[in-house]
Amino acid sequence: MRDKLHRLQWTRREAMRLIAAGAGASALTGLSGLSGCARMADWREARHNAAPGDFPRAKFVKTNGIRMAYYERGEGIPVLMLHGFPELAYSWRYQIRALSDAGYRAIAPDQRGYGLTDRPAAVRDYDMDHLTGDLVGL
Repeated sequence: MRDKLHRLQWTRREAMRLIAAGAGASALTGLSGLSGCARMADWREARHNAAPGDFPRAKFVKTNGIRMAYYERGEGIPVLMLHGFPELAYSWRYQIRALSDAGYRAIAPDQRGYGLTDRPAAVRDYDMDHLTGDLVGL
């Protein structure tokens, strides 16, 4: 897909359509037709244009010694979406809607230290055992 994206000449409208389709920021970073500033401006605009009712309200669960925020929509087979650094569960807003509309239970947590989830002070509390333990508890 990345090669296909490089071959196309992108306009602002095409980039917005890609975002709305759920391709996400990682696909936009490879677009050769837009400068870095234009890509970020499109990404910010898409984020602000998302209807407030489209993103579910936060739910909370006590897991692995922390209070974790997560957002879910839909019913059916669960699909867990995990954000990277420095993002939040909100990064999955388009995919949450698309997956739930397709009959899945879309779940996106704010991972340890991000968003509305607790932020332990010790660096050792962010190792892979703790991070995966949070998700097992979720």
